[in-house]
Formats: sequence, structure tokens, C-alpha cells
Amino acid sequence: MEDSMRIKVLLIIFVCLILGTLTPLSVVNAQSQDEDFRIYENWKSSKIRADRWSLGRNSDSLEVMRVVSLNHLFMKYRAQGLRTTNSGPVLDSNRLFIKNASKVTKIEADFRVLNLKVVGCPSNSGVTRVSPAMIDLSAFNDNPSSVGTDMTGDHFIRVAVTREADSTDPPGVLTAQAFLYRCLDSTCGNATSTIFNTNIGKAKVWELFTLRAIWDPANNRFLVGMDDDEFFLNYGDLNKGPARNPFSTVRMQMTLGSCVESPTEGDMETMVGIVRTNASAIIP
Repeated sequence: MEDSMRIKVLLIIFVCLILGTLTPLSVVNAQSQDEDFRIYENWKSSKIRADRWSLGRNSDSLEVMRVVSLNHLFMKYRAQGLRTTNSGPVLDSNRLFIKNASKVTKIEADFRVLNLKVVGCPSNSGVTRVSPAMIDLSAFNDNPSSVGTDMTGDHFIRVAVTREADSTDPPGVLTAQAFLYRCLDSTCGNATSTIFNTNIGKAKVWELFTLRAIWDPANNRFLVGMDDDEFFLNYGDLNKGPARNPFSTVRMQMTLGSCVESPTEGDMETMVGIVRTNASAIIP
């Protein structure tokens, strides 16, 4: 890690210690399906464990960081949008994939957003947004014709806190949202959502919060929530079999609108606490 970034992380840690808040976040008593939540990762190793995590691609980032320190994962991501047009977005993410994704039926993670900036474009409004804390997992497939690892028809649940560039909320306020996506191609490069809840709670920069997603296949639904609040996303008779290429991630993500007159920008720093999954997904 560059010296300037290391100094910044140490300053953040120092402030947290002064505030008395740099401790593992408390476990939320969420509703359980089949198995209780157990700790998948508590970041007690000095490095990201390669047996538990694999790294996702970072596309056009200007600054990116993933570093473990004092039992937390610190993540940073900054990028700018294209300057060639006033239409369309660019999607960027900084993410870690759980290695045992085929066994994950629930995921819960604790977060604190440390810094947040989002700059939109008046000529391409309603496009630019940042999500400094996000979890997701794929669950099932609705396409009997897909074979092998063809993800067409795979469905995945996503829970995130998001700030729109055009938001009228007070500075530093984020909205928790949940979406059930369907993959539209073999690599899930494109996905669409028709089942969602775009307001399951509010979070603030520097505030501790927990995001949660639970698959409940017996009742054709997902349970999603932030902290103690819980909501249902019902999907009916879509499940025709397991996801072809299952995945589960902890990530930060941004959608940056293209803008000729001035660059759109997203800049995020987040502290990740304990990550929990169902017990059978845990890698010792």
C-alpha cells in the first residue's frame, strides 16, 4: 500500500479508537432459515485469506484499496465517468468473492462508510450513483436450456446502501435497497430486476449498520434487511434449479454517467466488520 494511503488508514483507525468504536460490530438477531448465522470472516488474519476469498476485477478505477487492519477490512474506490458523450453509464466495482459460494444461502455483513463523494452530470441526470456497502448472492436459475456455467437465467439477491448524485437527502445520508436480479447472458454481464424494494432503511456516513440477505426457497422468497428491520421479496414459481455459476460477494459499486462538460465521479471508503453466512458455507 502506498505511504499516503497507509497514513490515511492509520488516521481513520486512530479516530475510531478515540471514539471508542473500533470493535467488532454486534451480531444482529436476524430470522433464521434452516441454519443460524455463523462468522465466516472476522478479519483476524493480517491479510485477506485466499482460501476464503477471491478477488473481483476492478475496471477503470483511479484509486482502489483492500487492506486488513485491526480486525477490519478497509476498502476504497474512486473513478470517473467517460467524457465522450452525455448518455449511458459506466459500472465500476471493488469486490471480494466468497470461495464457497455454492453453499451460501444467507449472508450478513457489518459496515461503516468512512467517506463518500458522488458528482453527477446535469446533462445526463438520474444515472450517477454510488453504493459504498453491498452484499449479494446467487440462488437459483429459471432457464432449463442453460447448461454448464451459462448464467442466463441465474437469479441473485443484492442488498446495498446507495447515494444518488441527484439525491435530495441531507449530506451523508444513504438509502438501503434490495433487488432480485436475473442474469440476461452467459456471464451475467447484463442483468435486470423486476422484484425489488428501494427503501428498506437509511444509513449515514460514519454510522454502524448491518446488511442482510436470506434465501428461503421453501416459501419462494428472500428476507432482506438492514439492522433489525426485515422485508420480504417474493418471487413465485421461478426456481427451476440451482444457479449455474453461483457467487456471493462483499463489495462497493458505482454507476457513473458519461458527461462531456465535466467528469462524473464516485469516491468511497468503507470499513467492513464481521461477515456471517449459514454455518455450512464456512471455510475454517
